Amino acid sequence: SIYEQYAALQLQLPVTMILARRPSEEIIHEIEQGRNGIIRIKNSLGSVDAEASQASIQSDEIRIKAMIRNTVGFSQVNKRVQESMTTWVVTMFRRHIDELMRADDLLACPSRQGQQRRSSCVA
Repeated sequence: SIYEQYAALQLQLPVTMILARRPSEEIIHEIEQGRNGIIRIKNSLGSVDAEASQASIQSDEIRIKAMIRNTVGFSQVNKRVQESMTTWVVTMFRRHIDELMRADDLLACPSRQGQQRRSSCVA
């Protein structure tokens, strides 16, 4: 949430994004679309706007936005969210590449299923 990003920024703590399976699949789908998909990801990351975000409880929203406004500012929170999301996208891309490499290994060496990656099928 925006508050957690703000708090991590205030405390100078790293943030690790963990999202559900569906957003991960959607990111991989966009990456597989090539340049156009990557541009859509970039545009989405660039559209972070903590000031326009909403909380389920309005009093929380007012309080949190006041804290942000009076300390680090919304641009810093936006930047932090963008950085965290970019790191998450990179992690998803890396996992996808690793899965593709494992799939290639299994196709080339079906007898090696469950074993570590090897450069050839020769035992």
